[in-house]
Amino acid sequence: MLDVIDATQTYRMARIEETDTFIDGIKAKVGKYWGFYLYKPGEYVHCCEIPPSHWLECFDFETENKIDDDLHSELGVYLYDSSHYRHVASVAKLETCSVGDFESPEEALEYVQGNYSWMGNGK
Repeated sequence: MLDVIDATQTYRMARIEETDTFIDGIKAKVGKYWGFYLYKPGEYVHCCEIPPSHWLECFDFETENKIDDDLHSELGVYLYDSSHYRHVASVAKLETCSVGDFESPEEALEYVQGNYSWMGNGK
């Protein structure tokens, strides 16, 4: 069941360092790997457990090292599979930034896919 603790339509973006999910050969090529996730702080669910969780929708990634287009495309294939639930308390500990107010999750996702900037250092 989806609980809404805040009726605003404000979305946030989280950057999660996920280098450890790769095999050593990929780690050597990419250096550090960060996934970028969109979520709505005012909404959470209880995934068959007491602590509430946010749904984090993965929409892009960044690597420490410059990678070739083929590897970038290959890693991009897995973005959808990276989306996941994460406990609200864990998300609160992540580095995040505001994305803004949107009418729907689809509108927010469309915005960040083409216009996001990670604290002014991203695209």
